[in-house]
Amino acid sequence: MIELSPVWSIIVNAGTWLFVHLGISYGCAKLPIRFFMRNGSVYKERGWEQNGRLYDKLRIKKWKDRLPEAGGLFKGGKAKRSLGDMGHNLLLFLCETRRAEFAHLLCIPPSLLFFLWNPAFIGMMMVVYALIANVPFIMVQRYNRIRLHRIIGDSATSSEKQVTPLIRVDE
Repeated sequence: MIELSPVWSIIVNAGTWLFVHLGISYGCAKLPIRFFMRNGSVYKERGWEQNGRLYDKLRIKKWKDRLPEAGGLFKGGKAKRSLGDMGHNLLLFLCETRRAEFAHLLCIPPSLLFFLWNPAFIGMMMVVYALIANVPFIMVQRYNRIRLHRIIGDSATSSEKQVTPLIRVDE
């Protein structure tokens, strides 16, 4: 473990998190939409989600819009408010829920890096921070996706078949 003064520890920790969040967000915004067209195993609804009832119990609908939304932060990203009305935009929104979940999932493992220069207690705080800062967003994406699947009847491959003609594949 590298010993840092408390001031440098705060600067390094904050800078590292900024780099992790922005770097992963930027990288995910640059991935082509076709990467998120399939309902891969990561994104499939799980039994413990109880067809979305878990999210109803957690009252996600009441607090989800209070979370910051940065889908349009980088060129190529899509803010959910910019998706417009119905039709193929629901399919695009479905893909964007996968993109957002992927980005938030990727932001959790780097929390382990903080053990390299922090005492174990601070390292654990960084892991807790990563979970608190990302799990609510992941839950919202999964909640939205379950609802979208009900609306558009998306199967494991139907979103790719339906979206491909409507969205330029090179996006």
